[in-house]
Amino acid sequence: MELDPGRRPGAHSEPPAASRASNDDVQAELAAARKKIRECEEEREIPRKAARYFATETNRYQFVSNHQRRHCVKRLCDILGLHRSSFSYWRRTASARAARQSAEAGVTARIRKIHQESDGTYGAPRIAAELRDEGGLTVHHKRVARVMRTIELEGSGCAAATAPRRGPGGVEGAGTPRP
Repeated sequence: MELDPGRRPGAHSEPPAASRASNDDVQAELAAARKKIRECEEEREIPRKAARYFATETNRYQFVSNHQRRHCVKRLCDILGLHRSSFSYWRRTASARAARQSAEAGVTARIRKIHQESDGTYGAPRIAAELRDEGGLTVHHKRVARVMRTIELEGSGCAAATAPRRGPGGVEGAGTPRP
């Protein structure tokens, strides 16, 4: 029996089948671990990117819309704490929102014009009455007040301060005195 130089007795030319199988298992486990690490890094990265969108809920939906090609909607919604049905509703109603915003812009321009024509004295109730009188536009005074707040307009408040106060039974001066 002649021994091959450089080989020890009993050495095999190939590793046994059991060690090959365990090596394949290790490789598969390593690939799964790498995939999980990538997913965790993406989950950590998504909220960082979305931070500037977090001012309002609508902006979160916009973030999902902007990033749905890179990540699936389900995953983005799960990470951001949104419901997929809410995102679908937001996307479906985009045209109605755009129409409302353009109508709001028209109302805002008319409110600004009426306020300027009154030299800044008219408040929300009077501006609402003017809108009804001039163009037949029915706008609630609370909507006018909201729009005025967003564009930082106020009435002078003179009318309420100088009006006589009426108490019970319509008697002037019967109410509590004004400061």
